[in-house]
Amino acid sequence: PPQERGGTISQSAAAAQAKLGAGAARSMPQAALERYAISYINWDAAHVIAIQHELVAISLGQARALAQQAAASAARDPQLTQSQVANHGQVISIAPGQGTAAGQWVIVTSEVTSGQGEYAGLPPTLHIIYAKLSKSGQGWVVSGWQPQN
Repeated sequence: PPQERGGTISQSAAAAQAKLGAGAARSMPQAALERYAISYINWDAAHVIAIQHELVAISLGQARALAQQAAASAARDPQLTQSQVANHGQVISIAPGQGTAAGQWVIVTSEVTSGQGEYAGLPPTLHIIYAKLSKSGQGWVVSGWQPQN
C-alpha cells in the first residue's frame, strides 16, 4: 500500500508490533533468554502452535517474526500430528557472545526429538542459538533468535 512505501508503517501498526504480552519482560537478560529458550525447545505436536503464540507474546522484532512464521508453518504441517512429534530439552548454557558472536548471546541446549516413523529413536543433540535482547520499559525481551543447527 502507498502508506507503507519506503519502509514506513502506520503508528497503530507499529504499536501493535511492539506490544508485549503481560509479564513478558524480565529484569535480568539471562532470565529473558532462559524463559524463551525453555518454551522454544519444549513442545509437542498438539501444543506447538500455542507455544509459538506464547513466544510471539514475549518477544519483539526478528524473534517475534520467526515465532509467527513457525506457528503458521505448523498449522499447515499434518506430519507433526501424524507422527506425534515432540521435542524436550534443557538449557545447558547462556553466555554473552565473544569474537564473531560479540553483541549477541549464545545459548546451548540439549534436546531430544521423538515421535513415530522417522522421528523414532533420534539421539539427544546439542544445539547452539544466537540471540539478541532489547530493553523495554518493563525489562529485557528477546528480539533476535537464530538457531545455528
